[in-house]
Amino acid sequence: MARLQIDMLPVGDSDALIVEVDSNGSRDVILIDGGRNWEDGERVLRQLKAYYGLRIDHLVLSHIDAEHARGLIHVVESLDPDQIGHAWVPQIEQHGGDAHRAVLMARRVAGDARSTAVRSMAQHLADSVQTTEELIHRLQERGIPTDEALADGNNRIGPLEVLGPTVDFFEECVEFYGNRQMLGEVVEQAVSFRRHKSPGLTPREEDAKLKEVPDDPETEKQASLLLLLEYEGDRYLFTGDAGRRAFARCPARDRLA
Repeated sequence: MARLQIDMLPVGDSDALIVEVDSNGSRDVILIDGGRNWEDGERVLRQLKAYYGLRIDHLVLSHIDAEHARGLIHVVESLDPDQIGHAWVPQIEQHGGDAHRAVLMARRVAGDARSTAVRSMAQHLADSVQTTEELIHRLQERGIPTDEALADGNNRIGPLEVLGPTVDFFEECVEFYGNRQMLGEVVEQAVSFRRHKSPGLTPREEDAKLKEVPDDPETEKQASLLLLLEYEGDRYLFTGDAGRRAFARCPARDRLA
């Protein structure tokens, strides 16, 4: 019997989704992101235990962000290796990047910052790279197969099709991690963007207002996975923190309409 279950867990401003697809005798349980901390990871584990037999066929980190990855680390550390089939994590080291250097640079930007907002943003970027690398290390340490998913690379995660990002767009989005000046500019732009976002939009105003709002300059968010599930004539799109730029650069954007 066909079955589709999508659980969107309450983890604040972060993400943690469990997707179960059972069709024609083939069953996949996919965890997309795990929240920002130990408590979020525990919430994921309780849901997995209650409804999915503590089994994950595909563990997915949508993009390099500590607020999506920390909970996954707790999940990985809490389950036996044979309870996780495959992991999909973005890896800047596979694209000429140096994760250790990126963390050091971001921490220097934070240390030199004159404002709390700039310091916080730079620290978050450092934490995001470090947490993602820690997740990769934990997965490899436990012998769990780990790859990255890209539209023009490994473009299937079980029943999910990877529509974005492409290799070129991913590398473009994260190149600031290797350049101190670019990193500083991204931090300043992101802080400015957050200060000028319009709060309190009503549903009636939202569509028109969004057309005027510039896209989020936090480019690592634009490198979020765009994952499409087609199931019994319906389509479900999982986007992480991707913005308009990510959709514009999606090679299959005509399928998103």
